[in-house]
Amino acid sequence: KAFTLAREVASAFTATMCTTQEVAFVSSAMSRMNDIVGESATEIAITYGNGKTEVIRNLRGVKTISLDATQSPVVVENLGNEDTFFALMTRRARLIEEGVKPVSDGVNLSVSYTDLNGKKIGVEHLKQGKEILAHIDVKMGANSSQSMALTYAIPSGWEIWNDRLVWGEYGNDASYTDIRDDRISWYFSIDAGKTRRYTVKLRAAYVGTFMLPPAICEDMYNTSCRAMTTNGTVIVE
Repeated sequence: KAFTLAREVASAFTATMCTTQEVAFVSSAMSRMNDIVGESATEIAITYGNGKTEVIRNLRGVKTISLDATQSPVVVENLGNEDTFFALMTRRARLIEEGVKPVSDGVNLSVSYTDLNGKKIGVEHLKQGKEILAHIDVKMGANSSQSMALTYAIPSGWEIWNDRLVWGEYGNDASYTDIRDDRISWYFSIDAGKTRRYTVKLRAAYVGTFMLPPAICEDMYNTSCRAMTTNGTVIVE
C-alpha cells in the first residue's frame, strides 16, 4: 500500500505551485518509507562512452552519474528484479555573446533608465563616474501573487547605491529587500492587473566593456508566473 501511494504522490507532485513546506513534507515521507524498506536487491548496468560499463548494486535512494554529452549512446539495463526509475538531465553554460530571449508569462517586466533629473537615457555608453537611476516596472497579469521575487543584476563595471543609507528616497515598497554587490532583490505581493515600480541608483564605476544581465521576476511557488528581460552589453568610458 505504501508503494502504491508513493507512486501516486510522485506522479502528482511537481515543483509547480508547491511551497517549501510541501516539498519538505513529501521528501520526509519518502525518506521514512525508504528507511523502512531497507536494503534493496537492485543491479543496474550502465554502458556509455567507448563501451565503458558501470554496474550499480544494492542501490538505495538516488544515485547521480555525470556523463560527457559528446559520448553516445548510453545504454541502461536493469539486471535485478526491482523497479528502477531513470531521469536524464542536461545543463550547459550560455555563451557570453549569446542573446537571452525575453519571457513574459503571467507578468510583464520592463527596465528603463534615467539620469538623476528624470530624463530618459541609454546605458550602452556611460562616462566613468556617471550616476543614473534604473526603473524596473512589474505589471501583474490576471492573477494576484503573495510571493513575487524581483531580481535586478548589474554589470560588473557598475555599483549599486544602497538606498538604506538614504532611507525611503525612492519609495520602494517591498516586504523584504536584499542588496548585494552585484544585484538587488525585492520580495513583495501584488494584485492582479496592478503595476509596481522599483528604482535603484547606480554608478558607472569601472572602465571597460561589461555584460548587462537580464532582470528576472517570478512567483516563488508558481513556475507559470515568470518574466525576464533580454541581456545586453554596456561600455564605461
